[in-house]
Amino acid sequence: MSTRVKCLSKTCRASSLMADNDLTQDLVAEVSAAVQQRQPLQIKGGNSKHFYIHQDPHSDDLPTLDVSRHIGIVDYEPSELYITARCGTPLKLIEETLAAHNQMLAFEPPAFADSATIGGTVACGLAGPRRPYAGACRDAMLGADIINGLGQHLSFGGQVMKNVAGYDVSRAMCGALGTLGVILQVSLKVMPMPQQETTVRIECDLSTALHTLISLSQTSIPVSASYFEADSLYLRLELSGAELASFQAAHGAEVVAQNDFWIHVKEHQNSFFSREQALWRCSLPIASAALNINGTLACEWNAGLHWYKSNDDSAKIIAAANQAGGHARLFNYPKPTSQSAMAPAIMALHKRIKHAFDPHRLLNPGQLDPEL
Repeated sequence: MSTRVKCLSKTCRASSLMADNDLTQDLVAEVSAAVQQRQPLQIKGGNSKHFYIHQDPHSDDLPTLDVSRHIGIVDYEPSELYITARCGTPLKLIEETLAAHNQMLAFEPPAFADSATIGGTVACGLAGPRRPYAGACRDAMLGADIINGLGQHLSFGGQVMKNVAGYDVSRAMCGALGTLGVILQVSLKVMPMPQQETTVRIECDLSTALHTLISLSQTSIPVSASYFEADSLYLRLELSGAELASFQAAHGAEVVAQNDFWIHVKEHQNSFFSREQALWRCSLPIASAALNINGTLACEWNAGLHWYKSNDDSAKIIAAANQAGGHARLFNYPKPTSQSAMAPAIMALHKRIKHAFDPHRLLNPGQLDPEL
């Protein structure tokens, strides 16, 4: 017999900010009023990833729709591997609740601040080091409740995979930065925590690292994270004992102390991710070689995610990523920008989807892209 779990963590009990608070009707009313007045809105949750959005010079003048108080874990079924929570629920609380049952969010999302919420996490669609091995944010999405740009409260998907109606629509909310709808509630798949993980370091150049990553992808060796920087390839392996020793001998790998290494990578707390220079996020095919970009490089996700600290012209970086079969986005916006990073065909598709959900362009205008 399965047992549904409500939020019972000490953190939840101790803070009124983490109590159950359903503001659905109030939020629908606010959006509906804005629709009637054709008033654009700026959606605000925990504000932990404000650096990631396009800085529209007029966005500060827009009324704010505050969703941070719409909170609460609505349903959590450990045996069924899903959790449902309102958008303002702190990501930290979600993770603590899951950890109490030895479970986790498979896509290992970054928080970047304690104020991070589950709604903002989905809206940004960012994933951590485990992403190529356990899936992206959209792969964890089972369902979502949203308010569209017409002020309508819509529900898509469900809490298990068999509830397929609207399943793909809920996934469209991942990474849309609130431009398709105000996320009210999400249902996400969860997974058991790994029993054993060890981090190893292999000293090598990028070419050798790419060869190693490709070779490992063709084996059954359980890799759950990879990171390359400064002639060092770091791997997180679900190995121990004789299997780990055999891997070390075969690859010349040394075990490194965890010391929250992967948390520092995920949360951009190591020295590479200092915000003293423009940081570009380039999503590319797996095992991509370095792009023709001047600057410093770090790689994640089997070298399918490249980070560049570069002062090159943005058009050059965007073109280089597009030519390699991927796309680039300036991750920490030091100033407003009016240049789209999307290829014309992709932009046309985005505009069609935007028009279907938000025909009056009222929800977070310009934050995903200047043309949206």
